[in-house]
Amino acid sequence: MYIDRIILSELNDTSEKECLNHKGIACQKCAKMIGTCYIYEKEERKAIILYQDAIKKHVVSREEIH
Repeated sequence: MYIDRIILSELNDTSEKECLNHKGIACQKCAKMIGTCYIYEKEERKAIILYQDAIKKHVVSREEIH
């Protein structure tokens, strides 16, 4: 999951070095570990490798976000 596609992600402002130093990404509400930050080499983009069954995807319309 690319970090630059996550709305309101605090990880967008981190450098690549800081991203690689993260031990894991935790949910802000329940503190459950959901993934690990890494650099996707093919596109040189920061991303998160999500742990299996850590989160559930729910697609919403643009109007529901605002």
